[in-house]
Amino acid sequence: MTDKILVKLAQYQTETRNQKQELKTYVQKLLDREEEIKKLKEEYEEKIKLLKDDIAFKDRMIKELRPKPKIRKVKKNEK
Repeated sequence: MTDKILVKLAQYQTETRNQKQELKTYVQKLLDREEEIKKLKEEYEEKIKLLKDDIAFKDRMIKELRPKPKIRKVKKNEK
């Protein structure tokens, strides 16, 4: 009976070791994925900033090119 208990204990220890190793690999994968997401987010924010700057520039150019309405001064006949 003691041999059976020792065999079971060894099996449980092996399972525990394997589970710890799997956990380490999953944690590493998550950390790698998190780093990748962080880099992509930085790139995305930079591109958004450039697009906003481009839109603001184009808006200014449109305002400058749009003809300004002429204001006519109406002279009133004095009586």
